[in-house]
Amino acid sequence: MAQTDPLSWGVKREQSSTLLYRTLRSVIRGALRVFYRTVEVTGRENLGTTRPTILASTHPNSIVDPLLLGILEERQVTFCACDGLFKIPVFGSLLRSVGAIPIARPEDKKESAETAPAKADNSNAFAAARSVLEQGGIISIFPEG
Repeated sequence: MAQTDPLSWGVKREQSSTLLYRTLRSVIRGALRVFYRTVEVTGRENLGTTRPTILASTHPNSIVDPLLLGILEERQVTFCACDGLFKIPVFGSLLRSVGAIPIARPEDKKESAETAPAKADNSNAFAAARSVLEQGGIISIFPEG
């Protein structure tokens, strides 16, 4: 059954998030409240408070989607993001500061339009994601890119 929550939502869960993450979440929650009066959330009852969780979401809006996920869950969400985003000076530092995991995509490693995509090595990304899950954390992935 779908719930419609005002943007003051959030099931209270054990908090193990960093101060930076909590501060950003508060600021973003306030900003999104200006644009969205209500948000419909379905399936929240399926999320445990301490068990490892993978959130696989659609990604029609590249900025708002991760922001909504980050404020809907009280535990710190570890986002997997395209490694190219980590090369943007201020944004890359912010991603690293909140524990985001860089994911290499083969299509981003192409040298030219005529060559086949190079293989992407994500062994470090898988190790980082595994570590988060072993600690009962939450990983967010966007399979569509």
